[in-house]
Amino acid sequence: MLAALMRACEQMGCFVPTYCAMPDHLHVMFTGLNANSDAWLAMVKFKGIHGKYLHASGAHWRWQAGFHDHIVRGARDWREHARYIAKNPVRAGLCREVGEYPFVGTIGVEWSDVFWS
Repeated sequence: MLAALMRACEQMGCFVPTYCAMPDHLHVMFTGLNANSDAWLAMVKFKGIHGKYLHASGAHWRWQAGFHDHIVRGARDWREHARYIAKNPVRAGLCREVGEYPFVGTIGVEWSDVFWS
C-alpha cells in the first residue's frame, strides 16, 4: 500500500501529510507541491495501482467506487486535519497514544513537521 501511495504522489506531484489505515477504512491526505499537482488524481492513481496489486495477489476485496474528499485550505488547516487523521486509532481504542499504531505515517514530509510545527 505504501509503495502505491508513494508512486501516486510522485506521478501527481503531491505529498501525504498523513495516512491512517484503519481495520475497515483508510484516510489519506494528499497535498500538492506545485501548481501542476493534482491531489484528486493522486487518489485515483493510488486506488488503481493498489487495486491491480490486490487483484494480482488474489485478494477477495476491492476498493469502493469513488471516495469522500474535501479541500483543506492553509498551512494551519492541513496540519489540524493531519493531526485529526493520525489520532483516529486513539479515538477507536486501537492504541493509547498517537505514534503507537503501526499503520499511521507520512510521505514526503517529516512527522515532526506535522505534529510539532
